[in-house]
Amino acid sequence: MQGKRSRIGLCGLTLLCACPSPRVDAPPPPTASASVAPHPEVEAPGATRLSTEITPLRYALALRIDPEAPRFSGKASIAVRFAREERVLALHGKDLHITKATFTAAGGAAREVRVETDAARGLLQIDLGESAPAGDHELVLAYDAPFAAGLAGMYKVAADGESYVFTQFEALDARRAFPCFDEPSFKARFTVELTVPKGNTAISNTPVASLTKVGEDSRFVFKESELLPSYLVAFAVGPFDVVDAPPIPQSSARKSAIPLRGVAVKGKGPQLAFALKETSGLILDLESYFGIAYPFEKLDIIAVPDFAAGAMENAGAITFREALLLIDPKSGTEKQRRDIVGVAAHELAHQWFGDLVTMKWWDDLWLNEGFATWMGQRIVHKRYPGWNADLELMSWSQGAMDSDSLVSARKIVQPIEHEDDVENAFDDLTYSKGAAIISMFERFIGEEAFRKGVQRYFEKHRFANASTSDFLNDVLPEGSRAAFRQYLERPGVPRVSLSVTCKDGNLGMLGVRAERFLPLGSSGNAAVPFELPLCVRTDSGTMCAQVAATPKAETPFKLEKPTKCPAFVFPNADGAGYLRYTPTSEQIKTLFGKPFASLTSAERFAAVDALRASFKSGAADLPAVMGALASVAKDKDRTLSFAASDLLEFTSDNLIGPDERAGFGKLVGDIYRERFQKLGLTAKSATEDAETRLLRRDLLEQMVVFARDPGVRKDALALARRVIGLGGDGKLHLEIAPAEIVSTLLIVGVEEGKTEFWDALVTHLKATGDAQLRRTLLAGLVSASDPKTAEKARLLLLDPALKASETLRYAMNLLTVGDVREANWAWLRANMKAVVARMPESSRSYFVGAPATLCDGTREKEIRDAFQSELKEISGASRGLDNVVERLKICAAMKAFHAPAAKKMFAK
Repeated sequence: MQGKRSRIGLCGLTLLCACPSPRVDAPPPPTASASVAPHPEVEAPGATRLSTEITPLRYALALRIDPEAPRFSGKASIAVRFAREERVLALHGKDLHITKATFTAAGGAAREVRVETDAARGLLQIDLGESAPAGDHELVLAYDAPFAAGLAGMYKVAADGESYVFTQFEALDARRAFPCFDEPSFKARFTVELTVPKGNTAISNTPVASLTKVGEDSRFVFKESELLPSYLVAFAVGPFDVVDAPPIPQSSARKSAIPLRGVAVKGKGPQLAFALKETSGLILDLESYFGIAYPFEKLDIIAVPDFAAGAMENAGAITFREALLLIDPKSGTEKQRRDIVGVAAHELAHQWFGDLVTMKWWDDLWLNEGFATWMGQRIVHKRYPGWNADLELMSWSQGAMDSDSLVSARKIVQPIEHEDDVENAFDDLTYSKGAAIISMFERFIGEEAFRKGVQRYFEKHRFANASTSDFLNDVLPEGSRAAFRQYLERPGVPRVSLSVTCKDGNLGMLGVRAERFLPLGSSGNAAVPFELPLCVRTDSGTMCAQVAATPKAETPFKLEKPTKCPAFVFPNADGAGYLRYTPTSEQIKTLFGKPFASLTSAERFAAVDALRASFKSGAADLPAVMGALASVAKDKDRTLSFAASDLLEFTSDNLIGPDERAGFGKLVGDIYRERFQKLGLTAKSATEDAETRLLRRDLLEQMVVFARDPGVRKDALALARRVIGLGGDGKLHLEIAPAEIVSTLLIVGVEEGKTEFWDALVTHLKATGDAQLRRTLLAGLVSASDPKTAEKARLLLLDPALKASETLRYAMNLLTVGDVREANWAWLRANMKAVVARMPESSRSYFVGAPATLCDGTREKEIRDAFQSELKEISGASRGLDNVVERLKICAAMKAFHAPAAKKMFAK
């Protein structure tokens, strides 16, 4: 789940894939269930594994789903294989009311059996009455169940007066829709039959085999699937717009075309055109890389109006949050188009990484998410190099380094001992650190060698399961496997330093040291060695070697050939290393002089992270860091120009007070004003290119948020009033401002226009179901900074006008509004139960991290107490609380270290 936070707009926790999911109210008790003893292979409470002696072969699922009803019903016929004689059979089922259960042993007659529900563990335990021998048997369970209440399992959504049903099964929620072996290693074939009321369409993973009328209902029978784990099964029912796109054409890996459709709620079908066009090209690019055909018979992309995740890689039936799939060609922004392509690339990469080859258990989730993150960005960069998807991936990796520098950081391959551990696995370490170490080793061993290894991995484990060891053995040369494994099996980012010894104009020795990177305020132990696949950039070129580096003594970097004495050394060639370099204040002055201009864009981006790392660790002082920003801001690449904005944000939020605000604003204004004035608030040409539009957005943000330029803010407020029809006809006029800057305009409008402006925005919010417009309006609404308007902004969090999927971002961003941050936090504490109840359960663990913005290391007890009563409702909260407490202490230490210099630099 990649997640980023943006200073402008809503907290961008764009959850690309699914998260663990919500509870619903308990179902009625089962009709017949005498107590049976626990199955000996089912572990004690707290663990989640089923016996591997009983495995599913095939499921035949027949469900009746009415989106207007409170419950659904079904029958699951499961072909199971016993590896030994068994008397008790355990499988998953949560909130299912079992009405009848029969078991047919191989060659025998069907007999009714007893079912015991273990609600605490989500298990159904079947007493077979008598032992059944090793062999293939059949279990049939008839049941009914409530639709889930929290955007997981099988749940209902209302949109424009119509009712729909969608599913979200990853990680542990297929068991809410049908009895199953709900673990990724139990791959089986599924045949699905959905009976739905007249006027509804049904969607599942495979093409429709038959469609018949049953009274007033329609019965959709779908073709049997390939081998799938239960979490990748999907259903959708409702009066959809279904858009048939041109089939994905043949490729070198595939002889037949693939049927492609887009699915949206009624009336929104036309907004699928852009995503459908891009999907076809992305599939062809992925097939070209893998040399393996898209693994399924058809592909549907489905827009879901209320969705806890950003998207989910269900095999052949991928679901997306509406804002990440639908786009209005007239009002859509360039960022939205790029987000749609980026998220689609990630989910389509999953059709190989995760769907074709599935991890054996959730501790290897990185094999799904790290690879899809890396591959998705790789394919986007190939298709659209000007979008800088490679730098975006680096920015995610750099964010993961912040998480990985915490003492409380988890390992990527963390043992799963409880369901909370599954929840915790969906974090930036799994997604972004996983992708980063893949990038690092691909750079080290070579692109083509790595690609051939990936192809071997897929061919060997096709439609099966694989582990981390399988990947290491199939993809990497033997000499790199232990080095790769260390990044998976222990937390921590290497902090690398280099020393140069020259003799007679040539490089005599390049010495390498490494220790664990720790920020100011950390209580961790830095004395940790690392096996580094290190590529060093000098003015003469790039050198690579695998180095066993330690904190205590320098390890010589193996030089393959004589090299002249370098003018500079930079330990992250091509920016591919998962490492941090912390230059001193003097070294920063050198690095951000002539050497900076000679680096590649990826290396310059890595150099900005070196600036960030020095700031966080105290290796450099604030004047040196701020002095380097001018070089960064002048970069010809827009992405790089604003790569250090988080340092400005930290300074603005934590290091300066009223007496320093003007001085800080002048520094920022002097850096960006001239470029902004050349562009202005509105376009000078109807043919303005996308990068120019995005540059205007980024420059405006600097000028109104950090520089707080009075003239720019005044002009922005005037334009914002016209956009929302304030003082005019009261209607939205989005066409009068560049779409990319509307969010920023609305933030300024709320800050300057206060209650009048806020009231107008909330009226527009309640009148629209357009996902992207709602996101834009909420960016303004959450930014209220005067006390009266801020009170209204807080209360909106409990208003039904806010969708469940919108609550997390909104709540987290309440704690980024500096002027009322403390008041917002006090309100959140007082209303914690109601706030948490509004969020999808799968999102709640992220909310635990929100108080990190308070930047006060003395508030541990207060924050733990705030969440204490809700811990049972927030899966994975304990680790999140440890993380946020540590972040608060680190932030406070950084503040104490740099604030005196800030006062000196920016005081009146």
